[in-house]
Amino acid sequence: MPPTPVTLLQDWIARRDWLLLPECDMPPELRDDCRAILTEIIDTNAPNPAASLPCKTRFRPEWRPGRRELVIHDHSHGTSSPVVQNETESRERIQNVLQRLKKLDLQSSTRIPESNLLQPSTPLKGSLGPPEDGTFEPRVKPPQPIRHAAPPLPIWTEIEAAITQPWTSRWIVYQRIEAALSQRKALPEKGLEFLCSRAGGTGVDAGLASEFLLRCGGEGAMKAALRAWKDRLRNQGPDFIVQRLRLTLQNRETQAFAVKLLKTELGGDHGLFRLELFMLLGALGSLEEAGYLFDLLRLPKSSDEHPQERAALLQALKAIAIGGRFPESAEAQAPQPAPERTPAA
Repeated sequence: MPPTPVTLLQDWIARRDWLLLPECDMPPELRDDCRAILTEIIDTNAPNPAASLPCKTRFRPEWRPGRRELVIHDHSHGTSSPVVQNETESRERIQNVLQRLKKLDLQSSTRIPESNLLQPSTPLKGSLGPPEDGTFEPRVKPPQPIRHAAPPLPIWTEIEAAITQPWTSRWIVYQRIEAALSQRKALPEKGLEFLCSRAGGTGVDAGLASEFLLRCGGEGAMKAALRAWKDRLRNQGPDFIVQRLRLTLQNRETQAFAVKLLKTELGGDHGLFRLELFMLLGALGSLEEAGYLFDLLRLPKSSDEHPQERAALLQALKAIAIGGRFPESAEAQAPQPAPERTPAA
């Protein structure tokens, strides 16, 4: 029988109470801090009507995730992801996650080789979701409105030509990009790739490229900035250009997309990069991400784990608790209290 949907508040309470049970598998040194943070979330947000909305990924104490990729998969597919029953199913789910990470890597130097991907024996089933009547059916996305992209600017052709020609100075490319951004906050794909490679590299123009990325808008620019941020962090460490690139991901207009992108990128194997991601997720994430961070804390220690990773996870969870922000969609769907009626004179 399908599991009964639970609300966000019920999920937080279930996670907090589980920390006191003997079967709790979270490291003992983290339990008290997690319980205190969850208690703060519950006490502060219980009166909010948004806390009574269904939780996308409910807590399952019997689930034993062994890798970060499984946690990412579970929280990406929502409440319906079934508990892994055997090794074959576990391999299939990991394969699905790795394939998605590969697609989101934007042809980065950290792309996962084909030889490292596990071969699934059967395709994975789609995720399920709780409809309004409380029953569980396969989630079908409603028809999406057609988005008509703005026509390309004539200057875009000049940018692509300047990038393609090997004898063209990169400073001429920057002049074309400056002219394009003065007309619209958008660039062609080759322009974004150029800025991404320059900002993530070690050249003297890395700072200039990062500033141009900050001026661009849209999800494509955010993906390019994330890739440049990752490459720059690996090559140079957390310098001022890395901090500037972070600002691109903190754009309020694309915050929901940024959170989704950050949660998926946590499957990478670069410990310092994950620490930076935790800081961003704590600043941008909503209370819906509390369960996600909680499940990451349940994982056993891995060989590529950064010494400060658990502390960074706790700090991100605490930042989300202090922020106390629900997803915008949840606040819009939350039932509003009826207005008080004043007795007639």
